[in-house]
Amino acid sequence: MAMKRPSVYPYTITEPPGVNVHRLRETKGLSMRELAQKCRPPLDHTTIRRIEQNKGFTKDSLERVARTLGVRVIDLFCPKSWQASEQLRRMRGKVRFSISLKDLREDR
Repeated sequence: MAMKRPSVYPYTITEPPGVNVHRLRETKGLSMRELAQKCRPPLDHTTIRRIEQNKGFTKDSLERVARTLGVRVIDLFCPKSWQASEQLRRMRGKVRFSISLKDLREDR
């Protein structure tokens, strides 16, 4: 088992996708280097750092990271409060849709 060192990079980023990639990576107990190596094809660990700090990413790198973390790319852009189950996400959409239909009916 590899010894995990504390990051030398400050994590003050609070916006997606960086904060979500960092949170998911930490949840899985992966270092940046380990996540980068698990991606197919592998990424450089500095790419993971750039993504987590929102300092640049490509569509391809986000797709590889999302696939490795077991989420969809769109999930990386959702605020943490939206990182609920897929069922809850669907329910929220139905509630919004029903409210908007109700509002339309009342306007008439």
